[in-house]
This record gives sequence, C-alpha cells and structure tokens, in this order.
Amino acid sequence: MRESTPQKTRVLLLVGIFLLALTLRTAGLDWGIPAYDAETAKVLPQMRISYHMDEDNYLWGLTRVRPKSMDFYVPDFHWGTLQHYLIEAALLIAQGLGFVSRPWRESFVSFRPGEYARLFMVGRFVSALLGSSSIFLVYSLGNKVFNERTGIWASLMLALLPLHVVNSHYLTSDVTMVFFLLLAVAGLLSTLESPRIRNQVWAGIAFGLAVAAKYNAVFLLPVIVAVHLLQKECAWSRKAWLYLGASFGFLLGEPYVVTHGPEFWGTLKRACLSTVNLPEGAVPPALSLGALQLKNMTLFGLGLPLSLGLLLFGALACVNLARSRSSLFARAILARVATTRLLVLLASLVSFFVSLLCMRFPMIRYTLPIVVLSTVPIAHVMQKVSLLRWGKALVWSITLATGLYSCAQVAILMQEHTVNQAIRWVNLHVPPGASLSQGWPEIPVLNPEKYKIRIFFSGERMADFKRYFFDRDGRSFFPDYVLLDDLTLLEIPEEFVKTLKANYGLVADFRRDPRLWRFTFPEWDAPHDWKYSHPRITIFQRKTTS
Repeated sequence: MRESTPQKTRVLLLVGIFLLALTLRTAGLDWGIPAYDAETAKVLPQMRISYHMDEDNYLWGLTRVRPKSMDFYVPDFHWGTLQHYLIEAALLIAQGLGFVSRPWRESFVSFRPGEYARLFMVGRFVSALLGSSSIFLVYSLGNKVFNERTGIWASLMLALLPLHVVNSHYLTSDVTMVFFLLLAVAGLLSTLESPRIRNQVWAGIAFGLAVAAKYNAVFLLPVIVAVHLLQKECAWSRKAWLYLGASFGFLLGEPYVVTHGPEFWGTLKRACLSTVNLPEGAVPPALSLGALQLKNMTLFGLGLPLSLGLLLFGALACVNLARSRSSLFARAILARVATTRLLVLLASLVSFFVSLLCMRFPMIRYTLPIVVLSTVPIAHVMQKVSLLRWGKALVWSITLATGLYSCAQVAILMQEHTVNQAIRWVNLHVPPGASLSQGWPEIPVLNPEKYKIRIFFSGERMADFKRYFFDRDGRSFFPDYVLLDDLTLLEIPEEFVKTLKANYGLVADFRRDPRLWRFTFPEWDAPHDWKYSHPRITIFQRKTTS
C-alpha cells in the first residue's frame, strides 16, 4: 500500500526543496574568472576562458551564430549542440533585460571588464536552473518506483548532492543532459503504466534531447530496447513511436547534423580515437578504472557523510535479516525488488556504469547519471530507516552532514580562485624576462611578452613530466620558475620529483580545502574535474636564480 502525503504539504515541501537547491546552485555563480589584465588580454585574444577547462568552448562556438540571420550553425559537435542553444537563449534574454551589454559577443571577445564574468554567469544559470528543477523529476521517479515519501526524500537528497551541486555551477552540458535523462526515464516508466502513443513520443523526445545535450545519454538506449523486448503485451507499432520521438528530439537539439553529417561523424570518430594510443599512465586498466570511479562516487559524488550512512544502513539491515526467524521479511524485500519499475532503474544504473569503462578517463562528471539516479533507492532506504525510533535522528544527521559538505564546496566557489592568487604572486615576484614552465596555458594565463613561457603538452593536452626538463632537441633545460598544478592527467614519475627537488625550492603554495568553521573535509586523491574550482598551485624557483 502506497503512503500518501497531503497535497498542500507535498507542494510546500517540493517548493521549499527547490528553493534550497536553487540557493546552493546560484551562490558563487561568478567563480573562476581570470584576473583581468589589459596587456595580457590584448596579447592573447584566444584566451577568453574560465578556470573550467571546457566552458569557453561553448561561448567560442556561439560567437559564430547570427540569430538575426537565422543562422544557428555551431561548428562544434563534440558534446552535442543543445546546450549551446540554451546558453544563446539565456544570453539573449539577459541582453534584453540589460544584465549584459549589447552585443554580448563583443564583450566576450574584447574581455570587457564588468561584462565578461556576467556572460559566464548567464550560461551557468542554465545549469543551475535545470539542476534545481531536476528535483521535481527525481520526486516523480521516487513516487513511481516506490511512494510519495520516497520521492520527497529523493528530491531532498538531490538538492544537497555534492556532485550535482558543484556541476550545476558550470556552463557545460552535463547537468542539462541529466535533466533530460531523468525526464526520459520518467517517461519510460510512464509507458509501462500506459503504453499510449503520446507517452511513447514524449519519452522519446526527452531521450533525444538528452543525447543532443551530451552523447553519454545514449547509454539509456539498451535499457529502452530491453524494456520493449520484455513488454510483449504492447505492439511494436506503438513502441516505434518512442524511437521516432527520440529522432525528433535529437534533431531539435542538434539540427545541423542533417546538413553537416560528415563533420558530425568525423567529430565522433576523433572522440573515440582520443581514448586509444594514449601516453603511458594516462588511463588506468578497466578494473582499476571501475574501482577508481566507485571511490570517486563515494567520496565526492555522494559525499563521505552520505556514503558512511549507507554503509551503516546496510550493516543494520544485514543484522536484522540475520536475526529474523521468519523468511517473510526476506520474501517481501525480494518481491519489492522484482517490480518492473525498480528493475528499469537498476538497469539504467548498470548501463551508465558500463559507460564509465567505455569513456576510460576517470572524470567524475561522467558519473553524474549514476549518482543522480541512485538518489531514488537511497531515499527509499532512508525513508524506511526514518520510520524507526532511532532512525529519524540518524537519517537527519546524515542529511545535515551532506548539506554541510555541499555548503563547504559552494564556499570555495565564493572565494578568490587559487589560480588568480598565483597570477598575483607571479606579477609581484617574478621579474620580467624570466623563464617559466607550466602544464596548462590557462593555469595561469600569463603574458608571453613579459615572461618566457613554456607549455608542456603531449598528445591530448597532457603534461609530459618525463620531458619536463628537456628542450625540443633533447638538451637539458631548467627554467627560472616551474609552476605546477594538481590537474594533470598523467602520473608524475619519481624521477621528475627528484630532479625538481634537487634544482628548485618551493616559493609559493596556493591551495583551498573545503572547510566549515575549523573543520576541514578531507579530499583524498580528488579527480581531475573535481578540482577545477580549487586546484593546488605550487611555484618553484631555481636554486641558482637570485
């Protein structure tokens, strides 16, 4: 029997949770903008970036769009183009409201002070709004699979979920993809309840839009096909409408794939080839990658407080089962798990976990679909535990700790970025004409006419530490300063560390850890894209340099 919550109470709870989610996702929305320097901006016109490695690509892609001429071609099929169009719409609305000057493209290219940061804020608001709105979709999933109370708990969990909160501050397409993915899963469950053509079409459109936002969403397709193969009572003439809707949704979000097919397929081919023939140490083996992503989801996706709480819940459940003399409880659990809706949800989790192994790189943003969908079964466990006498205090303590962990991450976004601290130090302490080596050109952006700058990349934008202290001719080369960050995608060889210590001394160290009051949340081996908001920057000076 399903538990029911009064409608007025349910609406008030969901509105309150939405406002909580929106507050967490809009605080610090202006994070990570490079410190403005007129000379550097003039010398490096291509460096119109933020400290998220991919955000500027969306704005650069949109600089070619001409809305007045109805020309919306974006020459970037790497992620899908739906997010580009949503950002363009948001920027045009912001222009109309006077939040950004007209035209916004000029403000972006000219790095106009006071306007530049607002462009990123407007684009990021798309993610913040869709991320906050996702709580309604998670509520719907929880209600469909279990009951209303589970739905409410799931929406609260998503509102506080660390990975989702942090990624909702980014201009990129990950949170948008998850929003439409949730809509597609909810639509797929609706087709199980009522396989009408209308439900099939809407589920398909949502799925197509998810894929047009980011191609990772295609891993829901095996689940859709499996559901249709098992749903024998529904004719294929009806189920086919879902695939037609998916095609329409994809073309709606990525219309120029029709006229620029070779470019689209060429981009997909290059993306696939980018995961092969990588430098040694670039990606771990499949089993190690799976274990690493599970660790990342535990520590950073769900957050340590919630993960520890789940382990405790699991242990208590095992104890209760072991002490139970009757098999009725176990049979009831198995019967619950056997429901079709829950199987669809679990199959989606498995499919997207397989996607982590296919994409190879241990980026935590790839786990977003898994972490978000997992809030539904997690919420059901928490809802059941909260009904116990001792469970309510435990569940609310874990919920509060998870919220505080997310607040600590948001607090980082509201402080000066570590890269800007490093830029200020370099301008104050490094004399003009000095030579510097760094891994990424964006971290930090320095004036090449003021300093002799050397960037170390190998293959797919990976700093090759094995050749760090050699020039292109293979001769030893020791710059005056070495700037290191912890955003490398390659393992740092011990030989490099020994050479660095022998020839250089540490002169500056900029880091920022998530903390609330005097308590610091530990971050053990955080993944590359988790540290965009707070990379550690260390600066070393050559010992022979005066």
